[in-house]
Amino acid sequence: RGTARRQRSPSATRGGIEEMADSVDKRRAVALLKRLAEAIAGLGSSELRVALRIFSAQVPVLRLHGSASGGGGKVVIDISVGASLFRGACDRCVHRLLRADGYGISAALCRLVKVWAKRRRLSETVRGGLSSFSFVLLVIFFLQNLPQPRMPPYEAISSSATVAG
Repeated sequence: RGTARRQRSPSATRGGIEEMADSVDKRRAVALLKRLAEAIAGLGSSELRVALRIFSAQVPVLRLHGSASGGGGKVVIDISVGASLFRGACDRCVHRLLRADGYGISAALCRLVKVWAKRRRLSETVRGGLSSFSFVLLVIFFLQNLPQPRMPPYEAISSSATVAG
């Protein structure tokens, strides 16, 4: 509809690959998130509700709280608007690193640390805590820097260590 525009950023080159980002301007993103928040609030659902409207942030976010199926607890959903070629690149790198551990111990340690941080309310980013992804990165750093490293550097497992995946 003409709301997205192509941007070519010369500073966003990495290894000869130029980032071509579809971006949505902030005003449009906030308007879309407000419409979504109003629609969800209008549902009157006890299973899904708007928890926070973080529209003044650099990347506006709508935080929802939902009930997990079967009464298994609360699910937190963060929604933002916009896209980029590199969005999710860190997730892909972490996934590749964790897959390199054939036993699954690294992934299990990441889950354990995330649960530990959540129970101690250390991952409440709105209140100044670290994101759960930050705790995953700390675990990976720890495993890579042991006297006998338990996880290789990313470059060692990827001959084509590209950000795009």
